[in-house]
Amino acid sequence: DLWVVSDGGGRRQRIWDITNVGASWPTGALPPLVGQTNQISGIYAHSNWVSDDKRYLFSWDENNVIDISVHDITNPAAPIEINLFQYSENSQYNAIPHNGEVRAKYLYVAYYEAGLRVFDISNPYAPLEVGKAETYRDADGDGDYTRGISGSYDGAWNTYPFLPSGNILVSDMY
Repeated sequence: DLWVVSDGGGRRQRIWDITNVGASWPTGALPPLVGQTNQISGIYAHSNWVSDDKRYLFSWDENNVIDISVHDITNPAAPIEINLFQYSENSQYNAIPHNGEVRAKYLYVAYYEAGLRVFDISNPYAPLEVGKAETYRDADGDGDYTRGISGSYDGAWNTYPFLPSGNILVSDMY
């Protein structure tokens, strides 16, 4: 069993072996470190999610340097960066991703001011945006953007795509 930790200002993801999580470790000791991603300059490694098949690690940068990174963790001792991407809107916008989850072949990302973004990750080397819900810019759903994107931490904060109904929850803050 593995535990993947976003290392914040350490600019990387660390992978720990928690197979013996019930073991009694000395006070202050951590489980064995299995591997870690390379540091990416300037990012804040905020959160991550592993694909259902446990092959790919998706990570979110809350400093908005790279947005989303994808690593092949088939060998967790040596993660390989395979992609960096962001949502598909005009690159002039500076929306920041916060949290996300993988369910089957889809990656659901709470993208603050850009709302919920959904990516088809069937090919993690080339994720494709396939859906969105404008929870911040068009909060009433009438098609008119009443707010812009400025790179703030307002808007979609988290998602939950695991309801038996198939419905997806999105929480906003502002």
